[in-house]
Parts: sequence; structure tokens; C-alpha cells
Amino acid sequence: MPSESHPSDADLAQAHLDGDKQAFSLLVERYGPTLLGYASRLTGNPEDGSDMAQETFVRLFEKLPQLDTSQPLKPWLFKVCTNLCRNHAKRKKSLLFSQLEKVDDDESSSVAELLEDKEPSPSEALLKATTAKIVRRAVQKLPEK
Repeated sequence: MPSESHPSDADLAQAHLDGDKQAFSLLVERYGPTLLGYASRLTGNPEDGSDMAQETFVRLFEKLPQLDTSQPLKPWLFKVCTNLCRNHAKRKKSLLFSQLEKVDDDESSSVAELLEDKEPSPSEALLKATTAKIVRRAVQKLPEK
């Protein structure tokens, strides 16, 4: 690896491909914090963001031999991270809906029925209270046996 104080991405990538084990670590140090913040914002969750950033570097490690190292790595890293976060969100959403559909397997309830508000509306509650009041008054007026 060149003895520059700040080697370029291309130099680090080539050094990694040439067997320098520290070169990849330097790429992770260079882009890790920014990528972690970006992924955490996209996922809305620091743990998921950490997983997505880590997976981005796994992809870099796997794909580095095929990449054009003369091109900057940053756009590639952020594009991969964006795609990973989108796919993660789709899987999470799909999982949520499949769990909602399985909430009550014993009965044939649809998701709409499960999400339906079981509380009476204010007008229904007022009607019920008024009816109960009228019935109580009518019962009080009945003669005793």
C-alpha cells in the first residue's frame, strides 16, 4: 500500500486486492460512521441501520474484485446501502402484514375485522344510555306485585 497519509479509495481497494489486510479496515473506518448514520436514518432504527451498514461492507468485500477501482467507492457504497435498506423495509412490511393475518387463525377473521373498532360510536353510546334510562323509568312506574 502506498505510504501516503491519506491513500485514495482506489489505492486502498488495490492494496486489499493485493493482500493487504489493513486496507479494507481503512475503507470501513473511512466510510463506516457516515454509512451507519445514513442507514440508521433510512431504517429509523439504529440496530437495523447497523445491520444494513455492515451488510454493505460485506457486499463491498465480496464485489471489490469486480468493481472498477478507478471510480470512487462512496457512490457505490451509498447506492448498495440504499437498496439494502429499501429491501429491509419491504421485508419488514411484508412480515407485519403476514403476522396481522395470522393473529386469529382459529377464527376466520379478516385483517379488517381484527382492526375494526369495537367501541360504540358516541351517538350509539348516547342512544344506548337514553334507552336504558327510559327503560329504568318505565320499570319504576310498574306496580309492585
